[in-house]
Parts: sequence; structure tokens; C-alpha cells
Amino acid sequence: TLRPDGRFGGCVAVEEGTENLVDNPTMLGETGIHSWFIVYGSGVVYSIVDEAYISGTKSQRIQYTSATNDGGQYNNRGIRFSLEMTIGETYTFSFYGKNWEEIHPISWYPHNATTITQKKENIGDGWVRYEYTFKVNDNPVSVYIRPNENRDYSFDALISAPQLEQKPFATSFVDGTR
Repeated sequence: TLRPDGRFGGCVAVEEGTENLVDNPTMLGETGIHSWFIVYGSGVVYSIVDEAYISGTKSQRIQYTSATNDGGQYNNRGIRFSLEMTIGETYTFSFYGKNWEEIHPISWYPHNATTITQKKENIGDGWVRYEYTFKVNDNPVSVYIRPNENRDYSFDALISAPQLEQKPFATSFVDGTR
């Protein structure tokens, strides 16, 4: 993570210590829907696939085939997680994603939390790094992640290397604690 620091005439690289609160973020040994995520919407198919952004990990695949595929209605399909978190604290959820925004932007909706920042960075070969920072207002916090602005379109999206940290910014992926 780069942090500006004028004392050294530019920026210095600082890697923060952190704990990834996602259980088994490598997804190794998982099948169907990853044990940390929750099914969201009828007709959505979940699987764990080998294609991943970080070597040695797998991805959660989320697929849906729309009957109309016209975006005319809200879809309410994708994936979600729900956790008890410390009220008043700030957390950041990040992941590498593919095919979340083929027609419209990704939709991120937190229940019982307030979004502070949303960032995304195209990193090549169709992969995008998504980062969402939010403050917990009440429990449980449920977060809904939906392709194409939650509109009724077919989708085939990937989540790779999910990370939830109790801090106001994302750090590089870690499987456990650094």
C-alpha cells in the first residue's frame, strides 16, 4: 500500500499488518457456494472454479440466465455475506472480480452499515480490484454484491481472493494474518 510521505521526497511503500476475516479466502477445498458467502436470488448457480487472479487460489463463480435479459427490472441476484461486526468501527472488503460490469456498474448494498468509499482498478485480463470501506451502524451487517447495477441481465461473474479487514483501507491479499 502506498502512502504519501513528504519527508522522503515522495512516497514510501508500507505494508500494514492485517487479519483477513474471511474464512478460507483461497477457496481451496470448497465446492458450490463458498462457506463464507450466502445464496442471493433464485436461479443463481454457484461453483468454485480454478480461474483466479492470485496463483494458488480459486474463485467463486456466480451465474444467472435471465429470461428477458433486457435490464428492465431489478434483479436482486448475486452473492452476499452477513456478519456480526463491532458497531461504530470501520471495515474494508476487497476482492478481485471479473465480469461484474458487462453492461452497468457493479451494485454494492450494505444493510446496517454506511459506505464510506468505493474504489475499483482495472488490473488487466478482465480482472478488476474492488474495494469497499464502510462503517458499522448495527448488527448483523449484510452486504449484497450484484452484477450490472442489479438490473435483469444474465451474468457469469467471478470473485477471487476476498478480504475483509477491520481498518479504513485495503491491504494486499493475505490468507490469515500478516
